[in-house]
Amino acid sequence: ERFDRKLDDLFAVQDEITAKISEELQIELTVGEQGKTWRKEINDPELFRLVIKGRAHYQNQSIEGHHEAERLFTELCNLEPEGAVCHTLMGWLYFQKLQLGLTKDPGKTIALARKHAEKSIAAGQLANSFGLYAILELFAMNYDSALANIDHALELGPSETDVLAIAGYIKYQSGEPHKALSLTKLAIRKNPYHPPLFLLNLGYNYLMIGEDNEADAVFKSILSGTANNLRANAEALRGLSATAVFRGDMDKAREHFRKMIEIGPKASVARLMRVIYVWKDKAFLKKFLDALRKLGLPEA
Repeated sequence: ERFDRKLDDLFAVQDEITAKISEELQIELTVGEQGKTWRKEINDPELFRLVIKGRAHYQNQSIEGHHEAERLFTELCNLEPEGAVCHTLMGWLYFQKLQLGLTKDPGKTIALARKHAEKSIAAGQLANSFGLYAILELFAMNYDSALANIDHALELGPSETDVLAIAGYIKYQSGEPHKALSLTKLAIRKNPYHPPLFLLNLGYNYLMIGEDNEADAVFKSILSGTANNLRANAEALRGLSATAVFRGDMDKAREHFRKMIEIGPKASVARLMRVIYVWKDKAFLKKFLDALRKLGLPEA
């Protein structure tokens, strides 16, 4: 961008240019292409920093990360309450409360997420807003609407990594796992600092289309990674437990399952179904749950 100012202080201008380049690199590395759209929508560097920091905490997919993201996003919304970005981020926060079990009233929480999604769409044509709405339609098992909305999000933001990842997540659970695979791979390729969630989506996508060896490789990469995210590790171990049962290696299956239970001792079919009930492929859903039941996963 041009710097339209007199060169009264060469060193000050150099510092300003350096800071600008550093900011651009940070945007590219943390939020990618979508960051440029969000920054234009917000048009305030300080508020945009809240988005970057909050998103990083959100993508940890942990209770601690959620609370810190909530603090930062709330600060943003207090300063810009009617912005499309504010409503999008608050909608994602309510959705994550459902994922992490941080609500005593799931119906009310998902209604609040939907309210913010609708407000964000009304406030601006952000691809991420339609991605959020598509996720909510998926969890309402409105598969056609979920697919239509995520396809529209892809039209608006074909290079946005979050939208690509959301599209992969929705499509593999909505009966289009083969289409999902390329989208998730592209999201990972475009974001070298992707969160473990991207890899989990890829692993379960492979699992759903019967490519168990590829799924195993992805799940193992999560366990050997540097993120040290307990929730992601537990989900990876759950996937490894299932694939081991599928190929008849019960000793290895029990080993993975034991490690999973060490991380999440309250695991049960009922808890798991709070999330995976949306899988459209009910035959695979039954196969997956039966594998975990063989290893002793309790019903409740």
